[in-house]
Amino acid sequence: MSDRAPPNVVVMVLDCVRAFDFPGGRSPVEATPFLRSLAPEMASFSRAVSPSAWTIPSHASLFSGLYPWEHGMHLKGTLQFDSSLPTIASMLQREGYASYSLSANGFISPEFGLTSGFQQAAWGAWWERFARVFSSRDRPPCTWSESTPLPVSGSAPNDPAGLPPAFQAVSRAVHPFVQDRDPFWMPLAINALNRTASGVVRPSEPYSLDLSPWIESAFSGWLAAQPSTQPVFGFINFLDAHEPYFTDPRRVTGPLEWWQYAALRMDKTRALAGTWNPTAREYRMIHRLYRDSIAQLDARIGRVVRSLRECGRWENTLFVLTSDHGQAFGEHDFLFHGYRVWEPVLRVPLWVHFPHGEHAGETSDSWASLIDVAPTVLEAVGLSPQAFPSAFPLTSLLQRPRPAPVVGIADGVHVRPVLESLCGPERLRFWDGPMVATYDGDRKVIRDVWGDRESVYDLSTDPDELNDLGDAAGSSVDGLRGLARDAGRRLTSTPAASQSPEVENRLRSWGYC
Repeated sequence: MSDRAPPNVVVMVLDCVRAFDFPGGRSPVEATPFLRSLAPEMASFSRAVSPSAWTIPSHASLFSGLYPWEHGMHLKGTLQFDSSLPTIASMLQREGYASYSLSANGFISPEFGLTSGFQQAAWGAWWERFARVFSSRDRPPCTWSESTPLPVSGSAPNDPAGLPPAFQAVSRAVHPFVQDRDPFWMPLAINALNRTASGVVRPSEPYSLDLSPWIESAFSGWLAAQPSTQPVFGFINFLDAHEPYFTDPRRVTGPLEWWQYAALRMDKTRALAGTWNPTAREYRMIHRLYRDSIAQLDARIGRVVRSLRECGRWENTLFVLTSDHGQAFGEHDFLFHGYRVWEPVLRVPLWVHFPHGEHAGETSDSWASLIDVAPTVLEAVGLSPQAFPSAFPLTSLLQRPRPAPVVGIADGVHVRPVLESLCGPERLRFWDGPMVATYDGDRKVIRDVWGDRESVYDLSTDPDELNDLGDAAGSSVDGLRGLARDAGRRLTSTPAASQSPEVENRLRSWGYC
C-alpha cells in the first residue's frame, strides 16, 4: 500500500432504479443535472446485473461478495444473514474504519442481520412509504449501535416510533387495512393525505415527496463528528424509486391530471393473482411517476456528495453508486420486481468514483455484478481480496472481459398465504418457482428450475427478450445452461426455513406478498 491515507468508502444503493432509466441507459431520465455533472468523475459499467430480483438477497450479496446460493439468504433458504460470514463492514472495521448504515429500506436492519459489521445503523419505518410528510428531517425512526444489544426504537413494523401517540395509534390501525385490502380509492387517499398534511406540518417549506428525509442530515452529521484522519465506511439506501409512487403537483398540469395520476392503481399482488390486469396506459403512467422519482433522487445524491466534498473527503473516497434491482412496467406483462429475471428487473446502474480520480470517465461493457463490489473495496483499501468464489475487482473489468459469466436469480413468493388466498395453489406455484439467469457475451439463458425449462436470448439483437433461440443456440450456451442448472440445484438443495409471523408481517408491510 502507498503512503496515502486509507480511502473512505461510501456505497449508495438507489433501491429499484433500473439501468434503462439511469443516465447512460436505454431511455435515461433527462432531469438529472447532478448525475450528469458527476459522470466525468466516475467509471461506469454498462452491463451490471443484480444477483437477485429483490432487496434482501441482493444486499446480502453486495455486502458479502457472494451469490445468494453461496450466502444462503433467500426465500428458498433463510432470511437471516449468517453473522459468521465476513462482510465489507466487518472487514473494514478490523482495519479501523468507522461505519454507519443508513437505509430507508427497513430490511437493512439488525432484524435480518444485514447490518452485520456496522458500528451504527439507522433505517426507515414502513409507514414512511405512505405518510411521507410526517417523517423527521433529522431524526431516524429506527436506530441501533454497537453499545445497544437491541434496536432502540421502532423495530416492529406497527410501531412508528418518534411520532405523536395519536398518529401511532392511527398508523397501527391503518396498517393491516393498507396491506390486505383492495380499495380502489387508497392511492388517491394517500396522495391527498400527503398533500394536505404538508401544508400543516411544514407550512413554510415546499412540498416534497422525499422518502426518509433524515438520511442526508444524519450522514453529514456523522461525517462531521469523525476526526479528519478517521477513515469511514458509509452505506446509504434511498427508497424513493420503490413503489408506491405518489404525484408531485409541481410535475403535472392542473388538478385533473393530478387526480388521474394520484388515483392510479399499483396493486402488484392482484396483478400476480390475475385478478387485475394493468392496461398499457396504466403501465405508462406508473412508469412516468417512477421516472419522476429518479429525477427527485438526483438532488439527494448531490447532497450526499456535497457533504463528502465539504468535509474534504471526496477526493480520497471510493464511492459506489448502484441499485439492488430494477423495475418492470409492462415488459412481459410484469409489474415491479421479484419473481422473474427479465432485463428490466435485473439490470442495474453501476458507477464508481475511485480515489484520486483514477479511472475517471472510463467505461466497461464487461459483465459486472453487485458481488464485485466487495473485492473492489478490499483492493482499494490495500487488502488482498479474499478468495471470492465468483467475484472480481471492478478495476479488472475495466481492462478485460470478465473471466466468468454473471448470474441473477428470482426465488419465489415472499408470503405464500396472501397470494394463494387470491389465486389458488396452481398459480401460486407458477410464481413461486425459482428462476436463474446466466449471462456471457451477448447470450442470456433463463432457467425455470421447477419447470425444468430453459430459454436462450441474444441480447445484441433481441434486447427485449422476445425471441427464444431454444435449440438453435447450439452448444455455444452449454456453459451457461450448466451454470444455470447448478445454481438452481444449489438454491433448492436445502429445505427453506419457515418464516415467523413477525417476518411475514414485515414483508407484507413493505409491499411483498
